[in-house]
Amino acid sequence: MNHVIQNIVTQERETLPKYVVVRDWLARRINAGEIQPGSRLPSEHSLVRKFGVSRVTVRHALDALKKSGMVESHQGQGHFVRGVKAELDMRRLQGLGEALGPNGVAATARLLERTEVKANAQVRQALGIPAGTAVTAVRRLRLANGAPVCHEERFLLNEVAEPLTEGDLESSDVCTLLERSRGVPIAFGDVIMDMVKAAPRMAAMLDIEPGDTVVRTEQVNFDVNGVAIDFCIRHAVAEAFRYRTRIGRW
Repeated sequence: MNHVIQNIVTQERETLPKYVVVRDWLARRINAGEIQPGSRLPSEHSLVRKFGVSRVTVRHALDALKKSGMVESHQGQGHFVRGVKAELDMRRLQGLGEALGPNGVAATARLLERTEVKANAQVRQALGIPAGTAVTAVRRLRLANGAPVCHEERFLLNEVAEPLTEGDLESSDVCTLLERSRGVPIAFGDVIMDMVKAAPRMAAMLDIEPGDTVVRTEQVNFDVNGVAIDFCIRHAVAEAFRYRTRIGRW
């Protein structure tokens, strides 16, 4: 078995850029809990010796982990593990799994509720549907490596939600499920974001203190015909995310 593992590692080193091999090895140890949040990473010198690479390559790997939000550097002290932090690119519509996946972090969901309800005024306005229309309400707790980072409350058109199983909703991003598994192409989303204080019930679900800051977003997703099919309200742990965008001058 050790020979098999060694062969896999050897093949990996031969096919991937050297910095990626170092980066991924560190990411796996962090995600497995072998290097805990707040702990110091192995020194650059020890990584150079372990992987037989240059110091420039090691620094490239560490910079990649810093950009992902997994580690931070302290002047003269080295690099340290941060808590799970997903970088969300606000220039494109992406789910939590798509944001965390490249960093080797497992994004899953705990299905709290799925039920059919009459759309209230807020949902009707978001989806552009008439009074009395029934929609599918889905509440989920999103997890990163098993830790709660986001609460989702979604309202989907019934015809869109009907094919989604409980297993689907506990394993993947809804947009990914709709596109890849159900053939429902999503073209764009409109997002409103603000910062609010966590109410006691929300804080308990997210394992934070009541009054802690959470990022609240309202997002409406549209299909390629410009029809609103999904309205989602999220409350996310502020420290678990950072946001990237590009702003034009004109």
